[in-house]
Amino acid sequence: MESLADILLSRLRRKPILIAPGAYNALCAKLIENAGFEAIYVGGASISYSEFALPDLGFIGLEDMQRCVLKIRNTTSLPIICDADTGYGNDVNVKHTVKSS
Repeated sequence: MESLADILLSRLRRKPILIAPGAYNALCAKLIENAGFEAIYVGGASISYSEFALPDLGFIGLEDMQRCVLKIRNTTSLPIICDADTGYGNDVNVKHTVKSS
């Protein structure tokens, strides 16, 4: 069985461009899936805005992001592109962040 990562990579290599609308919770993800999109984007900024009503200034941590993405992942079968742009620290933390996903 092909993994979601393999499916996403294969799709990114094809035309037309992949459109992955942003979701900040499970309901948004389900609506995106039901609308027929092929992937979902989740970013730290939307989590910070929706979960904590805070600007995207580094207030959320890896655990906050993981909790939200897990809820989204349990709701949809679509591949999820996660933007953890800071990696939550140095290169060791970035590796941990990637493995945690």
